[in-house]
Amino acid sequence: MPVINGLTDFNHPCQIIADALTIEEVLGSIEELRDIPDKLLNSLVKVMRPVRFDADGEYICAQGLASSSFYIICEGHATVTVNDKDAGPNGERFVRDLGEYDYFGEGALFSRDSKPAANVIATAGLLCMVIDADSFHEYVGDADGDFQKHWRHKEVVKEDPRVQK
Repeated sequence: MPVINGLTDFNHPCQIIADALTIEEVLGSIEELRDIPDKLLNSLVKVMRPVRFDADGEYICAQGLASSSFYIICEGHATVTVNDKDAGPNGERFVRDLGEYDYFGEGALFSRDSKPAANVIATAGLLCMVIDADSFHEYVGDADGDFQKHWRHKEVVKEDPRVQK
């Protein structure tokens, strides 16, 4: 369970420590990040920030549109859909639900031209730890390819048998 501090000042030292502990716990729970060197992991902890999505139905990522951030869900749920003109009135087909410690948007860290293969839609109260690509490259870096080399890249959409190309 993430450490959530009741303070409303995101820059308060106690809140910063609580956020860092939460990020450390979340990163440690993700299998794909377990083999990453401590130096890279510590850099991630320093630059990731909590982001809460309070609006039910808010699009975090839209299929085919540029995306520049990596998200890890700390609490709440999100829905993954793909655009499908035959899917009914909204033109989207359900793929799967995402929950605690699921992640998405990792492609943005590896390619500046990243475009998601699916939509990710928040439910009210979704809390994610987020790092944008610019911060990743500036503060974490991956000049020697360590992060990408250790990342056992998975794509939710490609793995899900309900998604047909």
